[in-house]
Amino acid sequence: MKKLSILFAVLLLSLSLVAQPNNVSDVIQDGDDNIADVLQKGDLNTALIEQYGYLNEAIIGQIGNENYNTTYQEGEGNYASSTELGDGNTFATPEPPNFEFIPLWKQFQLGDGNVAEIDVVGSYNNLAQYQEGNGNVAVTATIAGSQNASVIVQQGDGNYSDVTIEGDDNLACNEQRGDFNESQIIQFDQFNVACVSQLGSANYSLVDQMGIANESYVKQSGFGNYSTVEQHIGGNLAEVTQIGMDHISTVWQDGLTNTAVVVQQFATP
Repeated sequence: MKKLSILFAVLLLSLSLVAQPNNVSDVIQDGDDNIADVLQKGDLNTALIEQYGYLNEAIIGQIGNENYNTTYQEGEGNYASSTELGDGNTFATPEPPNFEFIPLWKQFQLGDGNVAEIDVVGSYNNLAQYQEGNGNVAVTATIAGSQNASVIVQQGDGNYSDVTIEGDDNLACNEQRGDFNESQIIQFDQFNVACVSQLGSANYSLVDQMGIANESYVKQSGFGNYSTVEQHIGGNLAEVTQIGMDHISTVWQDGLTNTAVVVQQFATP
């Protein structure tokens, strides 16, 4: 009787192991000439791709364990790629300041000719790219480190956003609502925060952080505004607000716990 109990327990364990999926991939394509490519090497990875329309291409590469990736494409000629080398990477969950919503997909494309790219080497990074419009480019490249978060939201046409992070526990968020805006965020080291909001057209922003616990917040509302922020060492704070047209702001902080606040707007009549 004891031997039968042991055999029954072993049988139940084997059945439970069979019932639990290891890697999971789900691809849905509704349209013509769409391409979906999924590579999973490791354990407990999840990849979901949905494509509606024509000539869309989505690539997901997961090498590691417990990575979670979702890609949604609706339109024509969109391209999305996400490569993850590490463990526990997923879509972004922290709420960036002043954002109207948080993407529920890791990569979401609604429109035509958008490009979204993610390259990760590290673990437990949270990332999201949302594109609604045409010809937008979102690049979250060279994420080398752990527990970083990056959110890019683009609504409009011809916007460009580029995020580069090397370090741990950094946050980069970029919101572009308009046309032909450009934003670059570069972060090295730890605990840096950079959030850029561009509402309008043809605005340019560069945030370059090298050090620990620097914070930069840039808001551009209007047309043709230009802002650069460079922060070195640690504990620096920069806040830039540009309302109107053709404003130019440069902030350079090299040291500890400096504060710079810049407000530029047209004079009221």
